Amino acid sequence: LGSLSLGLLSGYVAIKDLRIAQPEGFGEDDLLRVPELRVKISLPSLFSPPLTVEEVALTDWEVNVVKNRDGVMNFEKLSPAAAPDAAATPVPEEAASSPILVKLFSIKNLSASYTDHAIAAGEESEGPAAAEPAAAPGEKADTPGQPESEEEILRVVITAFNLQVNDLLIDKTADPAAVEPAE
Repeated sequence: LGSLSLGLLSGYVAIKDLRIAQPEGFGEDDLLRVPELRVKISLPSLFSPPLTVEEVALTDWEVNVVKNRDGVMNFEKLSPAAAPDAAATPVPEEAASSPILVKLFSIKNLSASYTDHAIAAGEESEGPAAAEPAAAPGEKADTPGQPESEEEILRVVITAFNLQVNDLLIDKTADPAAVEPAE
């Protein structure tokens, strides 16, 4: 974490240069790199619903999601398993159902990648036919459907993604049938 700025009297929080490394076995790139995150909350709205978030701004984020050969996602390895005796802290019903109004939500210059190392494993057949040996590293596979290289992967990359949403109301009590579509 590079820096954390709090404006308790103004309802402002800013995080700069946050990095979350990949868990062991998922590569060298960071799982998440956050050069800047800003959140501004209207303090009077803490006392009368809806809770109003003036701004949520994500700038220049990099996200690298990886699925290993065993089908495990990198972010699943981040959180420790919950203790069996740990009880969840109950959230008051009033707080859980209070609406939240986000006046401005913006993403600027997001880069995201998804790499799937389990894709080749998902295409293999089961049973005795699956026991055929693959080509040795560096050799071309003679069997149709076998990868030509040591590892077959799927990789999807999105760069320079931008999004802006104004006046987003999050209300768990709203009736979806009564909500009009946006224009």
